[in-house]
Amino acid sequence: MSDYNGFGGGDDNDDDTYEEVSLDDLLFGNQPDSHALDLMFDAIEAGRDSPAWSEFGDYLWDFYSIDLNSEWDWVDFREWYDSQ
Repeated sequence: MSDYNGFGGGDDNDDDTYEEVSLDDLLFGNQPDSHALDLMFDAIEAGRDSPAWSEFGDYLWDFYSIDLNSEWDWVDFREWYDSQ
């Protein structure tokens, strides 16, 4: 995730700084990214090696600088998902 602190125009004013967003916050927080959720559900249904999974990862990287492969434990998730 990016640690860029100059989002507010290059000054050091803490009121204008970019706050980091975790994958959990992004998907399951108070104001989830609905597009990311749609991509996530499509990716889960299609599987880890699918174009849908790549699209989900690309979206997270492009908009949030989140590396899906390092943040998402597919094996643990799949075990939990299949047990539901």
